[in-house]
Amino acid sequence: MKKLFLLATTVMLLASPSLFAQQVNINEKGLLKKIERSDADIVNPKKENKAATWIARGETFYQAATEVSKNLYDGIDAATVMMLFGEPTGAEVVDIAGQPYNKGIFPYVDVYLDVNNKPISWVVTKEIYPDALGKATEAYSKAYQLEGSNTKVAEKVQAGLKKVYDEYSKTGALYYALAMYNEAAEQFIKAYDITKLDGITIPDSIQFIAVEEFDGAGEGYVFTGEKLTPVVTLLKAKDLDDGMDKMEAILNYMGNGHSCGIHTTDKEKAMKMAERMHVARILVNQPQALGNSGAYFNGLPITMSLGCATWGKNSTCSNVTWKDICNTTTLSFPVDEVVPKEEELYSEKIRNYKFNF
Repeated sequence: MKKLFLLATTVMLLASPSLFAQQVNINEKGLLKKIERSDADIVNPKKENKAATWIARGETFYQAATEVSKNLYDGIDAATVMMLFGEPTGAEVVDIAGQPYNKGIFPYVDVYLDVNNKPISWVVTKEIYPDALGKATEAYSKAYQLEGSNTKVAEKVQAGLKKVYDEYSKTGALYYALAMYNEAAEQFIKAYDITKLDGITIPDSIQFIAVEEFDGAGEGYVFTGEKLTPVVTLLKAKDLDDGMDKMEAILNYMGNGHSCGIHTTDKEKAMKMAERMHVARILVNQPQALGNSGAYFNGLPITMSLGCATWGKNSTCSNVTWKDICNTTTLSFPVDEVVPKEEELYSEKIRNYKFNF
């Protein structure tokens, strides 16, 4: 009953008129024609080496990327959304992180509303051009490559890339509000990558990006795998066993044999982890990245090559050092023979064990 009420209310509110908004015209055909002209310009010998050509291309693709969402803003009301995009083609109740939300379905965008029918986020469902922001980034970078020493060109490139950076960041925040954490992280990473390009200066306020994974761990949850980016994934565990379940899933996905760690004052917990995890090294109360490769504070051999044993399809489980790449000749001479007795080698149970062949 509650879901039916929410759905009906959503449709009514989205169908309410707004006095201040005008319906937007999504100029899809016009933008695609501009992109076609830009495609021709960048292979035109008279234009292809001019920064202006590439700056115009960057702006065109930025427009294509933001044409649908440019009129949406934080705090917009449901009636204004309807006025901007016309009547919804449908509405449904969806579950987000265990809470019901209303989704208004429009030709280019889905708008999500809370139980009070206040829009909290939106997702563009129809792109005018695939990866238009990526194309804009490439174009602005090319312009800087051609004429970055020109002050006016540099300023235009800076402004263009800053807009792309802002759009990636905003889209990431919109996904995050919908508990779409993988999608959010991908957008934040793209925003971060913009800051490393030539031609843009953004305050270095982003040191790393933290992503909280709610749904699971291991295969199918890409942000619980190896990431060669400034991204850290956080998972919550109910207790040690639950934490080790998640850790095991991650290791089976990417990392069997490598390493893991635990911060605890209880040695029994560390031992319990060591008995279960298929890894060659477990660091206790230490930084993983700094400690795995060996350090003076833990006694592990210092190296950049970490053996992962047969768990990781390696031939060694040690920190590989120069000793492991040296050829060694063992010179063996006869010695007085010492043959141990069976009682010294095997327990009574083993000695008396009856094998059935």
